[in-house]
Amino acid sequence: MFFSRQNKIGIARELIGWVTLSMLATGLALIVLLNISVGVPMERELRDEADRVSQAYALSLREAVWNLDVDAIRQGLNHQPMTIDIAAVRVFTEYGDLIVEEMFLDVSIRESVCRRQAILQGPEIIGFVEVAMSRRRVAGLRAIIGSATSLVVLVAVACTILVALVLVRVLIAQPLQALGNGLDLIAEGNYHHRLSDVRHSEMDMINHQVNRMAEQIAERTGQLESLRDNLATLVENRTRALAESNRRLEEEGGRRKAVQNRLLVISTLEQQRIGRDLHDTLGQQLAGVGFIAGSLIKTLGDKGLPEAETACQVSKLISESLGQVRRIARGLTPSELNGRTITFALQ
Repeated sequence: MFFSRQNKIGIARELIGWVTLSMLATGLALIVLLNISVGVPMERELRDEADRVSQAYALSLREAVWNLDVDAIRQGLNHQPMTIDIAAVRVFTEYGDLIVEEMFLDVSIRESVCRRQAILQGPEIIGFVEVAMSRRRVAGLRAIIGSATSLVVLVAVACTILVALVLVRVLIAQPLQALGNGLDLIAEGNYHHRLSDVRHSEMDMINHQVNRMAEQIAERTGQLESLRDNLATLVENRTRALAESNRRLEEEGGRRKAVQNRLLVISTLEQQRIGRDLHDTLGQQLAGVGFIAGSLIKTLGDKGLPEAETACQVSKLISESLGQVRRIARGLTPSELNGRTITFALQ
């Protein structure tokens, strides 16, 4: 198949990974924003509370600090109204020497907000009181906000993953599967297959392009098939015409050969006739003239006339002419044909 199961799983994993990263980044940004929007005001409120408590201690412990009465200072610290966020209270002399330290909560300095207030006796500073307010309430609230935000982010990530899987299946996997099946059919030669429209503009554009490609391939294939059929018809017609031409040439050759044979026979017969005519007519006449000339020579010779010599010459010429006529007659009528047919001679 065009899109295998591994390809679809890879696409889903990549999409889920990007969605998860984006949701985690959004969750972290949300936690930071909530900490800033909630934690900062609470931190400010905690510092204000520490200032208020330190001012109250400075007023209530002024006489005890002036007299450096440690027991009175401790008693004042224990009887002073306290809040649940007070971690420790320290009282110092004006020189910074520690007089009393009361620990109410086991917290470190990093987990508390310390505010120092001067203890005045008139215009003179006689000591300092330092109040440490615990940040546990703020930290707990921040932890609750972080946990709640993380839970919300995890739920949102899970919902987003589910939605992404559904969207991947509906908008990507199914259209891609249909596209792959269509391309497989087109690759197998089914050029009339068309991809249907989907609810996705990019996939619709791809499907339209694939359908257009299939139409062009089908058109070109039809043209090639038409050209092939035309070529086969043309070759068949040319072959038939060539065979007909060869047949006509063979017939014409046969007719010409027959005409040539007939002309040869007629020519031979005509030669024989001319030969016979020369032999039978002119030859006989010359032979008769030769006999007459011989008789004339004898008569003239008996009478002793001088014309006898001329008559001898004439008889000689007649004999030569008769010999030439006989040779011509023999040439026009070959001896091989004597007693044989013309067809045998032609063969």
